[in-house]
Amino acid sequence: MRYYFELLYTLIMLSRPPTQIHIHTPPLLLPGSMVRSARLWHLEYTHPLRVYAGHERDVDAVRFHPNCNYLATGSVDRTVRLWSHADAKMVS
Repeated sequence: MRYYFELLYTLIMLSRPPTQIHIHTPPLLLPGSMVRSARLWHLEYTHPLRVYAGHERDVDAVRFHPNCNYLATGSVDRTVRLWSHADAKMVS
């Protein structure tokens, strides 16, 4: 639990506050952000494991697929993108 609070503090202090946070099988944390990307964090590290970038505007919705092989991001640019969790590449 300590890592969770330290990471949230880090996220808020390093950039704008997250727009949405999705936690999947802790310790993975996926916040949406106001910097056109979503970043996957492990609660024990202070840097992102993967960055899912490609939207033209802020990412305001994030969600893991139940099997954790994919994740979806939604943006203010009115697009939804599906990403491969393994390599952070866009699927569609």
